[in-house]
Amino acid sequence: MPLGLWLLTRDSYSKKYFCKNNRTYNGKQSLQLIRRVNMYIWQTVKLFLSSTFRDLELERDRLAEIFSCIKAKLAERQLFFSPYDLRWRSRHGNADLVKWCLEMVCQCQYFVGVLSYRYGWRPPQDAQNKDNVDGLAITEMEILHALEKIDKDRRFFLFADLDQYDQQI
Repeated sequence: MPLGLWLLTRDSYSKKYFCKNNRTYNGKQSLQLIRRVNMYIWQTVKLFLSSTFRDLELERDRLAEIFSCIKAKLAERQLFFSPYDLRWRSRHGNADLVKWCLEMVCQCQYFVGVLSYRYGWRPPQDAQNKDNVDGLAITEMEILHALEKIDKDRRFFLFADLDQYDQQI
């Protein structure tokens, strides 16, 4: 039995199970325990941030500032906000990077894609360690995976202002 279900269905003090009619075998209401347990249960909101690196470092930094404000606001509502940014994985190296990114997209409820003028890094292999014959950038792989796995009302795309870049682009 999952731990959360155990907490909601078992009286950890008297070790008595609750019946389906919301009562223990000795007849006490289980609702009080459920309220006590719910005080300590937080939900997690996961967001995956996808973008190319070299051209969008400032935008990623700004989003990190915004995320810390969001994190504080959601904590007031017992929600833990966990944004995933590829920069934070860099300490693990490039081994299985594509696989890690696509797994993280699947684990997140929200997806934010930040797009600009660069196409991005094209890894030699895809998530299955097969040759990347289509030459897809990791950013495009993340976006395609998000389009497949995340509800459309939970996917957001930001487009950088191209006027801030050199006119030679």
